[in-house]
Amino acid sequence: MNRSGQDVSSVEAADSPSRAELAQANRVLASVPPVLGHLVANEDVALFSEEIVARTRGMIESLAMQLARAAVEGAPHDQARRLVALLIAEPALIAHCHALALEAQLTERLSREAGIDAVLSPLLQDRIAMPDADGAATAMNLLAAQARFVQCQRRMELAPEELPADLLHAVLGAYGAACGPAAQAPAIRLRESFDEARTRIALLARVVLASGNGIADALDLERAGIALFATAVSLASGQDRAAVILAATAGQQARFSLVLSICGLDASRSEAILLRLHPDAPLPRHCFGLARETALGLLIDGEAAR
Repeated sequence: MNRSGQDVSSVEAADSPSRAELAQANRVLASVPPVLGHLVANEDVALFSEEIVARTRGMIESLAMQLARAAVEGAPHDQARRLVALLIAEPALIAHCHALALEAQLTERLSREAGIDAVLSPLLQDRIAMPDADGAATAMNLLAAQARFVQCQRRMELAPEELPADLLHAVLGAYGAACGPAAQAPAIRLRESFDEARTRIALLARVVLASGNGIADALDLERAGIALFATAVSLASGQDRAAVILAATAGQQARFSLVLSICGLDASRSEAILLRLHPDAPLPRHCFGLARETALGLLIDGEAAR
């Protein structure tokens, strides 16, 4: 009788994790047809190239390992693996890392093909030399942050201090779930030291909005470089910066042209930017130089149809 009770208890104890693991396995299998179908149907998959997928996962793994090491001495591979699984389940974090990977790839390509410096663009150089001490200091801080971004992307790394505040909050929630009480003290230290105003994304916005012609200056891709340019487009159009980066990728020329029209750029400037970004791709000239309200309406209609 006692043995029978033990057997039932053992079965019940194994039942919950088994069901959870089976459910996860089923979700993975269910995702195969739509994901594979999308990749097979699209010959030009710049958004999901092997490099972009590797960089996106690399950033998630880097983030997990840094946090796990802060909670557990030695090589906390089990905790890191659990944290990676939880972080991959955060769509906003995946989208953020994906946009960073695309931005890094575009930055490297423009540096290689167009000679646009990946770190110190002419516009940033001008901002560093400006007479306003605070503005120059902000530009210098951005120079350092951009250099770190380029290096970290080459190593497929992401520091938790560079996350937006809402994403950091979600990451720390997953951190506690993966590492338990050992994560409490490191999480508190990270929250106390975190300053979103010091992140690269925040510094980019401050430099774009600095004295001079502000956003208008940074809408010049050749002078601004992709990081400042994407920030300026985001501020001028009201679009999320990550969405701007995605729209700048191959195959998204029509969408990006509408965004540029919302920014107030005329047909000739839009054409020059698209030719720089995608020199061999067809140009959607019908989307160039539209009135802001017309371009915004077309973009909204397109979003509703997705």
